[in-house]
Amino acid sequence: MKFAHTEVKKLTETLVTVQQLDKNMNNLRSWLTRIEAELVKPIHYSICHRDEIQKRLAEQQVSKLQVFLNDVIEDLIR
Repeated sequence: MKFAHTEVKKLTETLVTVQQLDKNMNNLRSWLTRIEAELVKPIHYSICHRDEIQKRLAEQQVSKLQVFLNDVIEDLIR
């Protein structure tokens, strides 16, 4: 009887962990969708000088890095 209680407890803990993982994966997918939508937008410059261009390019590189890291995390979870 004690063995069955231990198994139920472990299964319950596993279920909670899987549900949390599923929730986190859904949050990551939503985030990734938003980032990808930002990346497909063309870059518009209000002021066309070197500093503005460098700033925008840096922002885009950060977004690309975030997408890459998200893909790595998803691969690790699978």
